[in-house]
This record gives sequence, structure tokens and C-alpha cells, in this order.
Amino acid sequence: MSLGSWFEERLPLAAIRGFAAHKTVPVHRYSIFYFLGGMALFFFVVQVVTGVLLMLYYRPSADEAFESVEFLMTTVTFGC
Repeated sequence: MSLGSWFEERLPLAAIRGFAAHKTVPVHRYSIFYFLGGMALFFFVVQVVTGVLLMLYYRPSADEAFESVEFLMTTVTFGC
């Protein structure tokens, strides 16, 4: 008994294979507008991750804000 027949007994792979065989993939023009969605998502994720990391160190109160920024710039690795 092969691995393929084992999967075929348990999963409806023939129906999925038939559906995928008749699907057509659209041809896109590779212009800057084609990539804008992916770039926007990537930069949004970068902004969220860096915001979460900043949230670990920054204190927004009036008394501690300057000290927390100074700590970020001098002590934290990659704090710039």
C-alpha cells in the first residue's frame, strides 16, 4: 500500500485535483501598482512589530518620557 493510495482512501483528493486542473491563473502586468498591496502589508507589519517592541520600553508619562527615550537610545540594542 503506497502513501498516495492511503491518502486517497481518506481524503477526496481527486475532486480537489479536478477542480485545480480547470482553474485558470490570470496574467498580471508586473507594474508598480501590482506590488503596492504587498508592500503596504509588509510595511504595516513592520510598523506593528516595531510598535510592540517600543511598547516594552517607552513610558509615556510626563515624568518618565525623557528617561525612557534616553534609555532606548543609549542602552537598548538596535534602539538607535
